[in-house]
Amino acid sequence: MRVTILVENSVDVSFLLTAEHGLSMLIDNGNEKVLFDTGQGMGILNNPQFLGIDLTEIKCIALSHGHSDHTRGLKPVLEVAGKKDVYAHPEVFGKKYFIGKRKGIDVELSIGIPYEKKEIEEMANLNLSKSSVKLAEGIWTSGEIPFVTDFEEVDRTFFVKEDEKFLPDTIPDDLALFVKSEKGYSIILGCGHRGIGNTIEHISKITGEKEFYALIGGTHLVSADEKKIKKTMEFLKKYRFKKIVPLHCTGIKATFEIFKNLGEVFVPGCVGTVIEI
Repeated sequence: MRVTILVENSVDVSFLLTAEHGLSMLIDNGNEKVLFDTGQGMGILNNPQFLGIDLTEIKCIALSHGHSDHTRGLKPVLEVAGKKDVYAHPEVFGKKYFIGKRKGIDVELSIGIPYEKKEIEEMANLNLSKSSVKLAEGIWTSGEIPFVTDFEEVDRTFFVKEDEKFLPDTIPDDLALFVKSEKGYSIILGCGHRGIGNTIEHISKITGEKEFYALIGGTHLVSADEKKIKKTMEFLKKYRFKKIVPLHCTGIKATFEIFKNLGEVFVPGCVGTVIEI
């Protein structure tokens, strides 16, 4: 089983590869390929061709949540790959907004998936579920992730617009994937908005596992304070990961803390990185 990073915020030596604020990964079990997220659309068609990946070969697409940096590339992918099964949570098409400050400036920004549900239904076989779904042999979605830890909540800058009113968005559509290989179970995150602790606990409950091989993806610790980051480090140690690959929205501070506290399992990742799991 291998994971290839197709879209991410960084790139090592480009070789015509493109970095962007977003995330997309390809999970290959040896027989079937699952695309997890599609980035903003700037790199999702460019990068695979230089990595020797044919998007027409993917079996299906899973969306971690409805933010545009994970979904804007969906339509371009479908236009190239043809009609595919697309899996997501029923709330993925919510009208999502960021309302807060950026560099001292008040911002109200639409950050939801830029496509209507009907538009995607015409291009794909859309499967929306709150429950865990099997995508391919050894690859499943997490389903909706409950809050169970005492140190995690969704950032209060995220809102959903309903009937012209802005309501706090707890991002119930936030999903992860979990995969099983001969090395054990691994967890693959989009942004981890519901909390990586909550996500791990939820998948541990589904699988019955107390140890995992790898944790790969965005952890949304970029805006976390020192207390939350410290508790997250303590939590991660409990599950004895063999590899941790922090990406996208993890942030420099939290990435450094993962390296400092869990350096023996830390693996850097960027566009083009291939992780064996």
